[in-house]
Amino acid sequence: MNEKTLHRINKIREKVFALHSALLVEKEKNESLHSEIAELNNKLEDLESDKDKLLSVIDNNKIELENLKSEMVAAENQEIKTHQMTGKSDEEIDELIEEIEFCIEQLKK
Repeated sequence: MNEKTLHRINKIREKVFALHSALLVEKEKNESLHSEIAELNNKLEDLESDKDKLLSVIDNNKIELENLKSEMVAAENQEIKTHQMTGKSDEEIDELIEEIEFCIEQLKK
């Protein structure tokens, strides 16, 4: 073979080695990116799970808050009724006290 042909073959060989090296580098990058994607997917699943748990807690808290509001309204209504009843009961209590005092006086005699 002549020198020109050998020179061309060597140039082609150098280019093939350079392309092969570049290919190996890109394969490593690709594997690294696939690992990173898998890790990020796992983190995403964990975050979605945490989000679902938080939403569940929020829903439970909303239900509990509504129950507490209902209990508060019921307690306020009961307090109003008790207060209204107490106003009537005060008069009744006064009458009962007078009757008891009268009975005590009668027993003393």
